[in-house]
Amino acid sequence: MVLDVACGTGLSLPLLRAAVGETGRVYGFDQSPDMLARALVRADAAGWCNVCLWESAAQTLVLPEPVDALLFHYTHDILRSPAAIERLLAVARPGAAVAIAGIKYFPGWLAPLNLWVYCKNRGYNGAPGELASPWDRIAPRLTHWQWAPTQFGMGYLASGRVGDSGAGAG
Repeated sequence: MVLDVACGTGLSLPLLRAAVGETGRVYGFDQSPDMLARALVRADAAGWCNVCLWESAAQTLVLPEPVDALLFHYTHDILRSPAAIERLLAVARPGAAVAIAGIKYFPGWLAPLNLWVYCKNRGYNGAPGELASPWDRIAPRLTHWQWAPTQFGMGYLASGRVGDSGAGAG
């Protein structure tokens, strides 16, 4: 079982479903009814019986069973919310894989471009100024944490595992 955190229109669903196969399950949620409606149409059109989607805020998400993996794909606001992180790690099994992709500020040598990054993100990120290390609230809660820059330093990919109690040793 895998959870697509803030699944939006469901663009990650085909890849997640392929990864879990016919017998696995993909869960997804989004708090935007419009985005979720598009994800539901995508899942229905594909005839996926093992994809379950809910309208929910991350802080209040309830799942029928714990998940083995979580995908955070450009979910900056959720990663900035301690309550959301707490809830999402609580719905995961100990040892669950966590994969994160997102945007961050450019490194020092490209810092003049960070005003552009801020302006680009302020329209849809609740905390656009917190892009220096957007993973800093979840990373201490995971084991085997690692991250790497992408997009000339403006993006990042990260991964880790949920510890026994949702807390990690880094």
